[in-house]
Amino acid sequence: MRVRFDPSDAFELAAVLYMITLQSKDGIVLQQVDNADITLSFSHDEVTALLKDPTTRLRRGFFSKHRAVSRLHTSQKYLATAKPKARSDALWREVWVQVTSASVHAKEINRTETSITQFMPVLRQRVNAICVDAQYLGSSGQAGRKATIRKAPCAKTLLNWLRRYERAGGCPLSLMNKQRCETTYVRRFGTEVMKVLNACLWEFLSLGKPTPAKIVRDTQDHFKELNAERATDGLPDLVIPSASDIKRRASQLKKFQCKVGRYGKSAAVRDMSIYQEGLKIFHPLQWVEMDEWKIDVYSLLDEAGCLDGLSEQQKATYKVGRRWLCLAIDVATRCVVGMRLAQRPTPADAISTLSLITMDKTPLAQAAGCESGWGFFGGCGTVSTDMGPAFIADEYRVAVADLRFTQSAPAAGVPKLRGHVERIFGTFASQLMVELTGRSFSNSKERGDYPGEDLAAVTDDDLVRLFTRFVVDIYHNVPHAGLDDETPANAWKRLAKEQGVTATPDATTLCSVFGIALQRKIDRHGVLAHGIHYLSPEIEQAYSDGARSKVEIRVDPHDLTFITVYLDGEWYPAHAVSDSVWGLSLVEWTEICRNLRLKHKKEAQLSEDVVRRARKAIRAINADAMALRRLKPMTLTTEELERAERELFMSLSIKPSKHVPPVKDAPEGLGLLGDVIDPSGSDSVDQGHDDQTDLPVDAPDPGSEREPQSDNNPQETKPSDDENEPQKGRSGGFGFRHD
Repeated sequence: MRVRFDPSDAFELAAVLYMITLQSKDGIVLQQVDNADITLSFSHDEVTALLKDPTTRLRRGFFSKHRAVSRLHTSQKYLATAKPKARSDALWREVWVQVTSASVHAKEINRTETSITQFMPVLRQRVNAICVDAQYLGSSGQAGRKATIRKAPCAKTLLNWLRRYERAGGCPLSLMNKQRCETTYVRRFGTEVMKVLNACLWEFLSLGKPTPAKIVRDTQDHFKELNAERATDGLPDLVIPSASDIKRRASQLKKFQCKVGRYGKSAAVRDMSIYQEGLKIFHPLQWVEMDEWKIDVYSLLDEAGCLDGLSEQQKATYKVGRRWLCLAIDVATRCVVGMRLAQRPTPADAISTLSLITMDKTPLAQAAGCESGWGFFGGCGTVSTDMGPAFIADEYRVAVADLRFTQSAPAAGVPKLRGHVERIFGTFASQLMVELTGRSFSNSKERGDYPGEDLAAVTDDDLVRLFTRFVVDIYHNVPHAGLDDETPANAWKRLAKEQGVTATPDATTLCSVFGIALQRKIDRHGVLAHGIHYLSPEIEQAYSDGARSKVEIRVDPHDLTFITVYLDGEWYPAHAVSDSVWGLSLVEWTEICRNLRLKHKKEAQLSEDVVRRARKAIRAINADAMALRRLKPMTLTTEELERAERELFMSLSIKPSKHVPPVKDAPEGLGLLGDVIDPSGSDSVDQGHDDQTDLPVDAPDPGSEREPQSDNNPQETKPSDDENEPQKGRSGGFGFRHD
């Protein structure tokens, strides 16, 4: 797959910064910033593999003017790691900027202090409504609950925020407090001076596009000539505006007037009518629309198929309701690039849908029984949403900002501004919902006397498989009128080959944004999470420098191969010490630990190779169901992970088998499961016991019945009281509590 990059993007390889000097159908060429004589070339396949390496960082838009302006205002690189008050202030200011920008585009106001001041009561009402809704998110919003409402900014401050936000390309980091103080003094001139100054500023609106320096020079020369004439008539001199005064007044001219005067009427109309005229989309994932839809069918509200096997009469006794669908669609190709079932619109589900955009979803399609692939993924240019509670929440906006995507939030209540995603919901209603029983229909008139709730039959598992198969096998392969009867799948293939796909963010960024936030201490073994030790050169350096306080980490629940650790203002990857957990999800790792504890709690020692066999057995059981968890309305939270740490993973750590070289400074006396695993067992998956690898974790080992144990087998050796006795007191029996 051809990967597309913006010319302003930068690569950081082994802590060395590179700029992109050439892109072609064969690959890209990178040039070192500090040494122009060093250049590197990579094919598109090599670039794709490179971005999966956690040591590679893709700095999107690093050399762009917008990012440079943003860096002038703050040294903060990530909004998620900013101080809570600073982050909250920046996001609150962004709401003001977005509401004001939407009003300007709707031609309700002009970009002048007078116009904004007159319209301020309406702006204040809109902003306060959004902020109050965000505070009530996840609660019933009962009457009498207190909500915090901040004092509105003045028109001048609001215009300053708007300009800073636009110069930074829509990055909320630009709205944080500046590093240096700037003068806010504005000179006030008399009526006569302003009349002359405004007449001079009209020269700025010329197709010749005079520079600000020329306007300053001509304006001051005109004032000097006018003062010479006034001196002849015995009149006092007029105050000559300074260069900063002239430039400031020029920046206050109406944007539409400036566009017409300097670029022509056609260019001005095209630029100012971006939402009405439509966007020029050239390559996949340049513009993605995301929205939520309450599914037009009543379903049985079960989780993980707990109602499977029941009769229709038994299922009817359970609670029924309607699920929500959070969906993201690529405008250029009309391909669905992310989709997730939800109990109700929440920021967590919106972020999960955002994460699906960046991953290859073909395994999910295969788990649902699809015949076609779902390999439509990459990094987004702009994500367009409405002003729904899930999309205005701080968590979602922080994720978009730290991914270096651009968030667009057109005015609410105008569906045509998000016509593509609204249209696919109509397609679901007219083509998929008609095939299901228990429909709710779009309104009561259309529904009539149809007993939708009484006929509810599908479950969450059914809905996930139905929507996935419809999207992947039907929708993507049917000619689309908006693509001149080309199918969305073929449109993606064609544009991906011709234009390239926006590059996926690097693995470290994805983990730091989508991973679950935890706090852990650094000790001489690294960072311990879920009974797994993680190490990296940065962690070793932090420990040697005396770091003892807790650090922020992010854990990807779908892959425990590595985590990210926040040190000195940057996220760094840290790999699991033992490769026995590489590629495992947290659900699989939890199941393995639980089964091994239950089976071997009476044994003092056990080989790590048993865990490898258990790993294979667990992954083979319900593999499709585990893959489809990404699309179901279930989300792991920080609180749930903390509880798992206390109940199941207490005292757990990993130590390699005897045929694996030991890790430097590995903890002594602790095996894979702390008090029950010994790395020196005789069983090994590499010794030809293929018939044992498919055994369930609770099945007996056939080898233990056929062959007697040798005298030197550690499993036959009675542990001494002071060395190998399980530490039951530390873990509450065996570190596992039944609920």
